[in-house]
Amino acid sequence: MNNKLSVIMGCLLLLFVISCQEKKKEKEQEASLDGIWESIGYGRLAHIKKDHITLYETSAISCYPIMEEEITGLGDELRIKDDTLQLKDGINIYQFVRRDEFPQQCVAMDETKKQDALYNFEVLASIFKEHYAYFEMRNIKWDSLYTQTKSKITTQTSAPELFMIMEEMLDQFNDGHIDIEAPEEIEDQADSLREPSQPVDTSITRYSDFSVAKLVGDHYLKDKELTKNSRVMRWESSMIH
Repeated sequence: MNNKLSVIMGCLLLLFVISCQEKKKEKEQEASLDGIWESIGYGRLAHIKKDHITLYETSAISCYPIMEEEITGLGDELRIKDDTLQLKDGINIYQFVRRDEFPQQCVAMDETKKQDALYNFEVLASIFKEHYAYFEMRNIKWDSLYTQTKSKITTQTSAPELFMIMEEMLDQFNDGHIDIEAPEEIEDQADSLREPSQPVDTSITRYSDFSVAKLVGDHYLKDKELTKNSRVMRWESSMIH
């Protein structure tokens, strides 16, 4: 009888130890930010390795990094709760869940496509088709607008021409939350392609939203810790018209 009791107690103790180890492993995994995280909506993907995070914008045909930063630079904006990663960006809070591996479009990225005007347009179109929620509210006939805009683009379309075409397409949404930006030299070249309705005062310097955010941050934010992350400043500047 004592032997049976000892065996039972031994089995119970072994099960208890295994259970504790599994729970400890689960907690350690939950506490670690390392891994691949997929956003719930918005088409974002986060890859965290050690103290570094890379944020990707994805669609069915694309996967490109839009932010790379040290974890320490994000402070309380990045945290994990239960099995969900939360990233605060200005007034927005994005939630991510773990995935085992990168999606195929991230693994098989063709860098040469970055110079392809048609592909760049298809990426923009794919992102809007998959994630924009207000086509009906804005009275946008997306299929028609997509076809009409694509017809203006060829493999010979230059970067400034492409920027101008896509900007004109997005203007039809009449949505102040939509914006498209390119390197300053490309925007300047696109401006030169347009026929101005009135003379342009070349003495006035034009600044992009990101340039305004940097100027404001450099002037008013003296603490280096505050200037590490300029995304909130970028959002604020985008509201200035």
